[in-house]
Amino acid sequence: PTVKWGNLDVRNCWTFEYLGSLFLPNGDQMPDVRRRCAMAKQRAGTLRHVWASSLNLDLKVRLYIVACCSMLVYGSEAWLLNEQVSRCIRGANAYMLSYITGKTKREEAKETTTTFNIMARIRARRLKWVGHILRLEKRQGKERLIKKTLRVIFDHSQNGDIFMDVSEQESWKKLQKRAKDKDGWH
Repeated sequence: PTVKWGNLDVRNCWTFEYLGSLFLPNGDQMPDVRRRCAMAKQRAGTLRHVWASSLNLDLKVRLYIVACCSMLVYGSEAWLLNEQVSRCIRGANAYMLSYITGKTKREEAKETTTTFNIMARIRARRLKWVGHILRLEKRQGKERLIKKTLRVIFDHSQNGDIFMDVSEQESWKKLQKRAKDKDGWH
């Protein structure tokens, strides 16, 4: 069905891709997460000759992080890291790593035995991004829109959002002050 928007006939859009991420009108993030996992697995498949080579395991893992994980975690700052999302990401990571390391998928899926903890990487990446935004200075005397948006997320926190690793007792003012110490923030 189409609707009129001014002089244009516009059809409803049930999935929308913006800057490489998928958005759905109901807010479901799993199609984007699954798509990212599939893209990373496809990339890992194209590199199977590297995984089968006699390269040092440490080098293979570093190549995996750069070539595959970077594709998997793109846009993860916006995801709610609930159990379903975390399971999907850990599963894709374990699947790919098991071919590289020779460990079982189960071993690679556990936080204690995985070769590369992708969830820890995502959480650290998210906090790094938060710190960067918190350190942004006002522009022409006005608070930047991205910082205002981050404040709204902070004030209406959800389980698994970008502030999941920030203490509930932390105030916005204290958080901004802590972020100013770049070395301490990292």
